Amino acid sequence: MPPLVPTYSSLYAGIARALDALPERDEKTAHKVRVALRRPKTDTQARAQRPITSPSLSVKPKPVKPARKRVIVVAPGAGTRANGAVYAELSQSMTYSVEVLGSSMAPYDRYPESWQHGAPAPNLSSFALDVVGDAMLADCLVVGSRGGQVVLPKLWEAVGTALPPAVVINGGCAMNLPEVVSWPKEAVTFLLIGGCDHFRSNLTPEEYIACTQQCVPTNNETTAVLYINEMEHMPQSHLFALILPLMLRICLAWKRTAETPLRDLQSLLTELNKCGGEWTGCLSFTSNSGWTDVPFGRHRTLLSRGTCKAEYGQGLIQSQRSALSAAHCKAAVELFNN
Repeated sequence: MPPLVPTYSSLYAGIARALDALPERDEKTAHKVRVALRRPKTDTQARAQRPITSPSLSVKPKPVKPARKRVIVVAPGAGTRANGAVYAELSQSMTYSVEVLGSSMAPYDRYPESWQHGAPAPNLSSFALDVVGDAMLADCLVVGSRGGQVVLPKLWEAVGTALPPAVVINGGCAMNLPEVVSWPKEAVTFLLIGGCDHFRSNLTPEEYIACTQQCVPTNNETTAVLYINEMEHMPQSHLFALILPLMLRICLAWKRTAETPLRDLQSLLTELNKCGGEWTGCLSFTSNSGWTDVPFGRHRTLLSRGTCKAEYGQGLIQSQRSALSAAHCKAAVELFNN
């Protein structure tokens, strides 16, 4: 049975058909009828279509946290056991995430055949080639001891300047090695060497620093060397915890800007000088003017043969191999004494 009262839609459809049948002269009338038949919006519909303008209801975008920098530690030689707590603490920071690549005492953790008492693959050379893809994912690498002697040079040989910056504990890549190191001119590298490290052999402090610097390409402008008299082959944990974040920051800044990060280098010296003379040594770094050497510590001189021109913490000394301008020396002294 059809409904007794026709619905609004059926009424509208019938009237619309009638309007379509009107002659052309009544088009104006038909238009008026169509306008009158438009269904008015309800108050609810009208409110729903109004834009929300109340400040209390506006949605504020959440601040985006900066991504943590990815630090990859090449395990063989980097002290992942002795200084494991330092790496773990660094990984808990808001700045860095830490991943360990490989493991110590694995079958490949041995020197290659070109070394005395070396062995065929698997060895550290073959390990380096196996993990080159993983190493490329880092923002900064950390290598130590044999990792700096074998793994880092092999990674440089494989990918050259594309390799991320590296912190090199014990400065293994800057030694008289059995194989020639293909050190890229643009490589960003921070070498950490110690006066109580057997890698120093019987060299005096100034000879050790000089030999380390001479291994760096002469036209490289992105290398730092931190020599600490009291540091052992395995950096003391409290020392390593102090300087590792700063060395990483220096490497990342150097890579980002390609300019010597003087302020970050100054921060490193400031922290070392706050230790009440516990640590003494010299911070060296390259720039377009050559090597700059800045001693730190209290009441001791670095060089043992009369070539030191300043005591620790009092200014800048010029390396015997560098050709720094007077203006550059003055600017560096003013910066590090402020």
